[in-house]
Amino acid sequence: MYMNYMDFTSDACVNMFTYGQKQRMRTLFEEGGPRHSFLNSRGLDAPILEEGSLPDNTPKWLHIKLYPNPANSTVMMNFQYDIRWIGKELRVTDLSGRVILRTTISHAMHTVDISRLAPGVYFIDGEKDGEKMREKFIKL
Repeated sequence: MYMNYMDFTSDACVNMFTYGQKQRMRTLFEEGGPRHSFLNSRGLDAPILEEGSLPDNTPKWLHIKLYPNPANSTVMMNFQYDIRWIGKELRVTDLSGRVILRTTISHAMHTVDISRLAPGVYFIDGEKDGEKMREKFIKL
């Protein structure tokens, strides 16, 4: 494939070419020249950016698993695919955001005792290395 790199050269770099090369390149962009349409195309416009969040591309097997849900007395949390969570603090909060319980992750299979909680909907929140985790569970 042939490509003329002079077409893409900024004016500050044209001193690297002979006068004849510069003239030949510039005539391509003059009115009626084969590349004149490039100057009026939308190819030089700024890219169109859409606002919004990116999809979560984390593989599903890397997500923390919480079970059983709903639960009566304990919930298990499986951190075996990301052991960097071990030693980090977890907070059990109610729907209003009030911290009900705190626990520190000690093993890859961590058990949280929820037997003293009133029946309802709760969240388990944690943070490691700037990454936040939130899991919802129901206490029966």
